[in-house]
Amino acid sequence: MLSYNPGLFNAPEHINILRWVVIFTASMRLYVFAIAKRSPITTHSVLFGCFVITAFLTSVLYGYNVKVALLKLFSFAFVGLSILLAFQVMTTLKPFLLAYLYTYFVVVIGSSLPLVSMDVGFYLNGNGFQGILSHPQAYGIFTSVFLALLSGLWLSRNPSTPLPWHFRFALFTGYLTMVLSMARTGVFALAIAFFGVLLFSMVAKQSWLIYFSRVIVRKSVFVIVILVSAISIVYFYEISRHMEKFILKSKYIENEQSKSALASRSQLIELSWNNFKKYPWTGIGFGLPSVSYWLNPKSDNMFGIPIEASIEKGFLPTAVLEENGIVGGVVFLLFTIALFRRVARQNEMPSMLLLATCYAVNLGEYVFFSMGYIGLLMFVLVGYSTMEKKP
Repeated sequence: MLSYNPGLFNAPEHINILRWVVIFTASMRLYVFAIAKRSPITTHSVLFGCFVITAFLTSVLYGYNVKVALLKLFSFAFVGLSILLAFQVMTTLKPFLLAYLYTYFVVVIGSSLPLVSMDVGFYLNGNGFQGILSHPQAYGIFTSVFLALLSGLWLSRNPSTPLPWHFRFALFTGYLTMVLSMARTGVFALAIAFFGVLLFSMVAKQSWLIYFSRVIVRKSVFVIVILVSAISIVYFYEISRHMEKFILKSKYIENEQSKSALASRSQLIELSWNNFKKYPWTGIGFGLPSVSYWLNPKSDNMFGIPIEASIEKGFLPTAVLEENGIVGGVVFLLFTIALFRRVARQNEMPSMLLLATCYAVNLGEYVFFSMGYIGLLMFVLVGYSTMEKKP
């Protein structure tokens, strides 16, 4: 689900085709499991299927590259639906899956931590920390979604239950290295998710407010706030300079005409919006870039199978409208609402915080429909968030 630091590991030539073989094999196993356990047909699963059908029709009839659009849609639909169906019948396995996800997170950040003092930890640009992962942005997103889950567990736990030392260490290390990654998307996504869940708690889930109030009244939190405030005042100039560098960091994209073209997210959003205004009902096709000459599909050298066609858009709402038009956008919105309603009914704040962070990430990094890399991890976590409590 993740790609790794090229300074540590040179991937074999055919690793991408092997990745897809593993992904599709695992998906087939999930389908078999879901059918054997008679997975219920849920509202969000039905709406997921409706969105896929809508995207298929608009891509076939109006997409400017039908082959790429359908290959992307097939991978998203096949893998995504297997996750949604299988996770509905894994209720008894939820504690095991939580332990697995926690271990996975600890292994990645534990393996990355020693690289903080080495150049290879900042291999890509010498500035943002990427640990053992391929990109600082990937590291920031990875830590943000897992920190959302772990922070939710920490907030909602029984106050009389002490936290294990390794849990405290994982939280601290996760937050520290996320900031070192200089990945604004991860930091802002986590902040947006916390704020959104807090507002939701005030409006609809007032029983969750106690989780936040416990933190506010803690003496340790009060001491930390005082210390951070004091340090911020003393070192105001240095801190403000680093904050400005973090927030205003430029983003570079590559395309076949220019490998150093500066492109802000606002420009990418504007391109998507202009395409939406041109094709408001149908869109330009699922998973296709805003400019046709940016499309550069890569095929496996041995089999000639298209395995990758990266795009850069950065903002989920305009990207969905651009690719699928108003009809597809409305269906996707209904699917999203169904997901959040299901998680809200479960009355589990960690799951809501996790789901909110997964969506908030896509306000800055459009990975929701990408099933080859970190987008697959994101969808697995979305599936996990929809799991009901163990009876």
